[in-house]
Amino acid sequence: MSQLDADNYSLRRFLCSPAGLHVGIIFLFVLSRFFYYKVADVQFDSTTLFYYWQFLDVKLLKYELLRSVWYLHQQPPLFNLFLGIILQAFPQEYTSAFQFIYLLMGLFFAISLFQLMLHMEVNKWVALGLTSIHTISPTTVIYEHWLFYTYPVAFLLALMALFLYRFVKGKRLFDGFIFFILFATTILTRQLFPMFLFCIAVVILFWAIKNNRKTVIRAAILPCCLLFVFGIKQYILFGDFGASSIYLGQNLAKRVLHEIPDDKYLHDKLKASADLPDWFFIKSFQPISTYAPLLKLPPPTGIKALDDEWKTGQFINFNHLAYLELSEGYLSGFIRITLQHPEYYLKSFWRPFRYFYPAGEERLSQHLNHSETIKSITRIYKLFCCGQIRDGETGWLLVIGFPFLFLFGILRICFLLRKRSPSQLPQLLTLIFIVGMIIVLTASTTLVSLGDFNRYRFKIDALYLTLLGVSLTKIGTLLFEKQLSEYKSRLL
Repeated sequence: MSQLDADNYSLRRFLCSPAGLHVGIIFLFVLSRFFYYKVADVQFDSTTLFYYWQFLDVKLLKYELLRSVWYLHQQPPLFNLFLGIILQAFPQEYTSAFQFIYLLMGLFFAISLFQLMLHMEVNKWVALGLTSIHTISPTTVIYEHWLFYTYPVAFLLALMALFLYRFVKGKRLFDGFIFFILFATTILTRQLFPMFLFCIAVVILFWAIKNNRKTVIRAAILPCCLLFVFGIKQYILFGDFGASSIYLGQNLAKRVLHEIPDDKYLHDKLKASADLPDWFFIKSFQPISTYAPLLKLPPPTGIKALDDEWKTGQFINFNHLAYLELSEGYLSGFIRITLQHPEYYLKSFWRPFRYFYPAGEERLSQHLNHSETIKSITRIYKLFCCGQIRDGETGWLLVIGFPFLFLFGILRICFLLRKRSPSQLPQLLTLIFIVGMIIVLTASTTLVSLGDFNRYRFKIDALYLTLLGVSLTKIGTLLFEKQLSEYKSRLL
């Protein structure tokens, strides 16, 4: 063999190795982002800072950050704290700073997803293909360039699954600590994840890792203390052990109000029979002044984040203290009216079918330019990866694929539980985590929210993709096991 042949052989071996495939993913990420910038003219959208309900007033983020975050009740604190730190560190170039952080997050997201699949015994070429599709898809790029917590939470969930596997496999304190701190970070970033999920994770790992229970406790103690301190602080200030969900009552009321006919006689009848709050039939998510004639407003506290009705630019401040009582009233009214007339709530369930729309459907048309190249790429992605034939319709591959993957995950968990193999414990617990997160996100989407189902779902798309990789590998092994054994026997 000549030196050139030897060099080519070594290069091929490297490119086919896990290290070489990681390099390929990094190269693909950089190349795809360059393409989207040059051809699609993708811009990072930081305008959300000024008008999104979930964010504090920009002035407060800049000049009263710690005090405002301390009195933040409608959201967990971390994302607003992150926004304020970047705004203060880069007062003029904050958009570029956010974009850099999200791009870095995107790169590590791709690497983490690939590593997770390899750990879950997905064939390396299947893992490479699925990770590549996720990394270069228009949906991923759009969420990566949108200043909101959707993309960071999706990244955190994939990273949590990876470190959970590593912790159960190697029993290393570092991996366990990273898993639990990521879990706490997710809870303190997104309200969808209640604190009891953290307790469930600790209990399951304590029960499953019998020989290293001290390591589980040591890994979880600091993140647990952080969550406990946050919960106590919220309870003292607002009477709720965690971020107060001003959205829960208003969203549920919005669902039933959408189905109740706009008839004053019917409204009065329902209000009397169900003992509904006076403001129940006023559209939810309105300025506080809309409800003021019917709602006793709390006295001023002297804290802008709690007292101001409007943010800069005349956008509603949903951290106003009055929204706590308002949301509780909507929630109690929803419960009473649903107990008497469950048909209104049940009617609203046709809407969650949008759960099977491509993630980012609405933002794709708004934030990618309309060149024929980009239109073609988007159409190909929606058709072959989602099964969407026309814009604004259901993706039929998603309708078939998501229930199949969820069922596969359940069956795989049952199989591994029955097998009781210690070597399969890391995969078992990681599958339980993946399926559990899918249940939590799907339930919160379909049971509470009236819209944005596909946006909620993006957070778990990478977890679905991991299940797809595992299922394809297992099915491929079953189908081609005989051919592989015959091939090996011939070689021998």
